[in-house]
Amino acid sequence: MIDLTQFTYPFGYVYFNETLVWKPVAFAYSFLISGADLFILAAIAYFTRRMTDWIPIFLITGLSFFSVVLLGPLADSLEPHRAWRVMLTPHIFSSMKYPGISVMALYGGVLWPITSILGALATLIYMSNKNPKYSFLKADEAKYEKLSSYLKIIFIALITFSLMWSIYPSTLLVNQTWIWSWRNWGMLPALFFIETFITATASAIIIGNIFKKKHDKLLLFIHSLAAFALAFLLIIQMVFWSFQVRGTNYTAIYSLYPLFALACLIFIITATLSIKAMNTYKGLTFIGIAALTGVIINKWNVIINGQLISRTGIGKVDLHLHGWWFFETLAPIAMGVLVFLFLSSIYPLRDESYETDK
Repeated sequence: MIDLTQFTYPFGYVYFNETLVWKPVAFAYSFLISGADLFILAAIAYFTRRMTDWIPIFLITGLSFFSVVLLGPLADSLEPHRAWRVMLTPHIFSSMKYPGISVMALYGGVLWPITSILGALATLIYMSNKNPKYSFLKADEAKYEKLSSYLKIIFIALITFSLMWSIYPSTLLVNQTWIWSWRNWGMLPALFFIETFITATASAIIIGNIFKKKHDKLLLFIHSLAAFALAFLLIIQMVFWSFQVRGTNYTAIYSLYPLFALACLIFIITATLSIKAMNTYKGLTFIGIAALTGVIINKWNVIINGQLISRTGIGKVDLHLHGWWFFETLAPIAMGVLVFLFLSSIYPLRDESYETDK
């Protein structure tokens, strides 16, 4: 006989109309948010005078990814032609008609344009200063030096806004949804931050290898540290859930464990190979691809499979995707690649020498 009290207040509810709300396209823009962490890497390189040869790659790739990040949620909305309202009339403050604050409007209508403008300014000023012949700015060397003085302020502001982006949309998943796996995952923002950093470093490693950049041990160290940290967080979370649901009916969370274990294995492998590559600089493309594969597996498990767990936390729902979901998911990422190809044609990255800032 079934104990019906487990489905009623205060033990839980049964939601008969559960559907997949965050489609696979959500993976696309959570991937593109790594552009924010590439801005952070550029700022770290600029202030520490390390990886300065990589700053152009960080900035151009970061701007390419981040400039198209809103294409994901707009493609997922029912009325994308009304997207201009998000920019011009964002619901930021609470009112009688619209109580509460819209986090999505805050990010889409305020934080995205500010971060994009700061990233574009940093890219334009830095690249113009290093390569005046490719500059849109018709200025002499003295003016370039004057513009460069503003870079520190821009990079500091860019770090602040990029940090806010690097944990998005995990803040929404934890606080503003009723998905059982998300609501019971307090470490999800930390996981998203590290995962976004891995995406940024892995993308930079692959692109840098393509453009024959001199590799820097600091970048590989950051990548390995992030990969080890993410594997550790996933293991800790699985152990915590195991204790939390032990002796209860909320065992649907175990369905996420196989892919989490696979992702952990991949992250540990790519972290180990990164440490080894610090001396040999071999296998860098494989390291980057393996890391992105782990990110894809983990993001799918968190965003898609996490939603398949019933709101009650007891059972699972079936996954139903429309026929064009794969191309819809790739479209925003493909747009980011096209923007990168355009920007890298303006500021050629291959065989360019960028001297260290004085």
